[in-house]
Amino acid sequence: MVRCAGSSLAAVAVEFGLLSALVSLFHVFYLAGALIAGVAGLVIAFVLNRRWAFADGSAARAGRQLAKHVFVVAGGIALGMLLLWLGVSQLSLPYQVGWIASGTIVFFAWTFPMQRFFTFSVAPAVA
Repeated sequence: MVRCAGSSLAAVAVEFGLLSALVSLFHVFYLAGALIAGVAGLVIAFVLNRRWAFADGSAARAGRQLAKHVFVVAGGIALGMLLLWLGVSQLSLPYQVGWIASGTIVFFAWTFPMQRFFTFSVAPAVA
């Protein structure tokens, strides 16, 4: 879990920087910025999770894992954007605070469990 969290934090740092630049510097709507940044984070998280957090260098499983990862992260982005919208539009939080809060909730409730037990799961060895 620690390595997965580390991979996620690295991706989150890039996502947050990109989101902040898109919204604050380029005046992109915060939900569009979150989507664009989320896609960038998707790529970073996959590479780090595959090579470091779950240490799976098997080329045979790469395509299947990528498909699963896209499914998991797309679900996380959708959940995160819903929570972000609720935080900003309904609770009047600044988009940065709403993004951090929604991302934290999504990581523990969706992303980590799905990455661990779905995307990068290893079939038990048959004796």
